[in-house]
Amino acid sequence: MKPALIGSFILAVVLFSGVMLHAQPRVSTKVLSGVTPADEGVKEDVPYLNAVSINPLGLIHSFAYIQYEQKLSHKNSFTARLNFLSREIDGDQNSALGAGGSYRWYLYPGYATDGLFAGPAVDLLFWQWEKGKENISATFVNVGGELGFKWSNNQYFIEPVFVLQFSFGKAETENGIANSYGDGFEPALRMNFGLKW
Repeated sequence: MKPALIGSFILAVVLFSGVMLHAQPRVSTKVLSGVTPADEGVKEDVPYLNAVSINPLGLIHSFAYIQYEQKLSHKNSFTARLNFLSREIDGDQNSALGAGGSYRWYLYPGYATDGLFAGPAVDLLFWQWEKGKENISATFVNVGGELGFKWSNNQYFIEPVFVLQFSFGKAETENGIANSYGDGFEPALRMNFGLKW
């Protein structure tokens, strides 16, 4: 992996860490200290602090991930996910492993982790591509945002998410030839099914 990609990944980790450190205290801390959502002029909160989800419909396109979400405040959460992709393109086998995440602001009805949300998202994917007799390694960085809505029934939820990310990276062949490229903006619609606790 080249310095620019390592730098992008480190920057993403630092930004996520900074956001988490400067977020408002979690609901459980406020409740223990005697401060309630009513005292702060916000809507009554939901009792769940964590969620895990999968995107089973993505398996149709050989794209799967498992995602963890943690509530940071009444209106905010962050997600972290592990990605897997495997497909055949023009007769050549492709596969990718990666990780990503997002930071969410819950906009309506105004408390995490239910309702309308939006926020920045980033993913890092490591590709292996068998093009004929040649093996190609590629690294993608996808940076953009997401907009979604979480419908909950007690602990269970469905979460359609529209994602728009700019994708860029570098491919390298076995003989050391490298090509930089950018795939531009890539829209995606994901459907997450999950459980909160």
